[in-house]
Amino acid sequence: VMEAGALRLTCPAPELAGHLGLHTQVKLRLPMDQIGAAIDALQADGYTVQQNGIGLIVDVEPNQKASPIHVLSRAQITVTDFETE
Repeated sequence: VMEAGALRLTCPAPELAGHLGLHTQVKLRLPMDQIGAAIDALQADGYTVQQNGIGLIVDVEPNQKASPIHVLSRAQITVTDFETE
């Protein structure tokens, strides 16, 4: 990455978004009775999580969109649907 004609950063392409502080959000839908356990599991894995009316919103790096689903799967929490923004 160049800035003002000077080299600012070099890294492999898959790591670029993380180095630049870019992120995306994954909206997860899951059964309401599993929301609390899902928040706990995701936060324990280091994710920032917000609850919305029908599920959770999780901040992720653009190349890690499936990671929260894997975390919940390992915790035996069912994801019924998801979206990315």
